[in-house]
Amino acid sequence: MVEGQGHQDVDIISPNSHQSSNRTESVKAPRRLWWDFILHACTFGIYTAFWLVGRLREIRALARADVKPWLWFFVPHFLLAQLFALPRLAGHLRQLEREHGVPVWGPGRYVWMAGVILVTAFFMVQERIATPLWTVVPALLLWAALFTALEARFNAVKRRLTGVNFRERKYGLGWWEWCVAVPAVAFTFLFVPYLSLGSLGVYDLSELPAHKTYVDPEERFRFPVPSNGWVKVEPGTYAVDEALLELRGPIEDLYAIVYHYPNLQLDELTFDRAKVFGESLWGAICEESRRLQSSRLAVTSQVVCTGSQMNMPAMVTSAVVESPEGLYELIIQMNTPRLSFQRREAELLRMTREFEAL
Repeated sequence: MVEGQGHQDVDIISPNSHQSSNRTESVKAPRRLWWDFILHACTFGIYTAFWLVGRLREIRALARADVKPWLWFFVPHFLLAQLFALPRLAGHLRQLEREHGVPVWGPGRYVWMAGVILVTAFFMVQERIATPLWTVVPALLLWAALFTALEARFNAVKRRLTGVNFRERKYGLGWWEWCVAVPAVAFTFLFVPYLSLGSLGVYDLSELPAHKTYVDPEERFRFPVPSNGWVKVEPGTYAVDEALLELRGPIEDLYAIVYHYPNLQLDELTFDRAKVFGESLWGAICEESRRLQSSRLAVTSQVVCTGSQMNMPAMVTSAVVESPEGLYELIIQMNTPRLSFQRREAELLRMTREFEAL
């Protein structure tokens, strides 16, 4: 069977037919490796879990190994499971290679296992501490390369199979693979590059001095800058409507926007913000407080909503300040892993609490 002739199934008849009652198992024929590379890279590990279950079914069919393929669905996502499962997987593959006359996987298998474990550890850390989005791209590419290399070794064994009938599957992918591949590939190629450019500073204009008060060049508003990494970005990077100022925060998925509303009322805007913020977060808890601005007799309203987005802690906070020119508003939004959220929450609340009109 020549690699690249499409996604096919092959029926393997058990050599112990008197014990298995002519049991047959379905084995996927080799296909072009770039298909699997794209699927492993663009599905963020979802395809890898299904793919690994399929390979263990093949091991059970070809080597009559005592394995439970469905348990392997969880292996790509659990580091501790990998410490035991990956050596066993390599052992099963080496057994198949010996039986079918394929050069046996040597010490390189240890490099492969270490690579999978290290990439998994990186993603585990990323779930707790915010890291730049651009670092995800090489990690996904390495992940895809590792499992594509493993696929190549399985393909080498399959090409040695004899006495089997291949049944072609139309269009190279199964229906479930198309369902996973189309949206995942579209998201990866359209949005990840754009978001990665932002984390690399492509849209940055200038950085705000840390631990000082930022004063608008036209002296319309001011607020404290509590830490390094707050950067002014190009208009339209985060705001849908025209904004006075847009800032990228020091961690991923943290940004701030300043708006001016010459004809809105404080109660109207505050009510709208609490409603919109609450609807944008899962399990949202919203609070509103008001105070007099210290430098003038003007009311400041602060809305704080906390909840979750994409299974991570999230917060949206807004400060609306009255002035003779209308209302000024500072909105800050953060959606980040738990440890980074806990570290940044207080300083973001301080920024909105001390936001003032001049």
